[in-house]
Amino acid sequence: MSTFYMFGTYSAEMFRDVSAGRTKEIEAMVKEYGGKIIQIHVLIGKSKDDLVLVVDFPDTETTVRFSVAMTNKLGILFVTHLTVTIEKFDKITDEAGLVR
Repeated sequence: MSTFYMFGTYSAEMFRDVSAGRTKEIEAMVKEYGGKIIQIHVLIGKSKDDLVLVVDFPDTETTVRFSVAMTNKLGILFVTHLTVTIEKFDKITDEAGLVR
């Protein structure tokens, strides 16, 4: 499993449908695609992003399928970032000889 940060943006029309029921739909879809929710946050401020999902998925292809399905079903557009823990990053850079 890999961890992804998925920054979601609602259209004005989709914002009218915000509800606890839609949150349950997101949770069900993550499970349907073999994923696990770590956290979900609403972003408040001047950013164009309205939502961030921190999720584990088996691989990048599954994450892309999930993202497309979310856009088709719920109208939420996502920008997705693969992440690694700082411990894994340190190990990678050490093994690559990048640490001095």
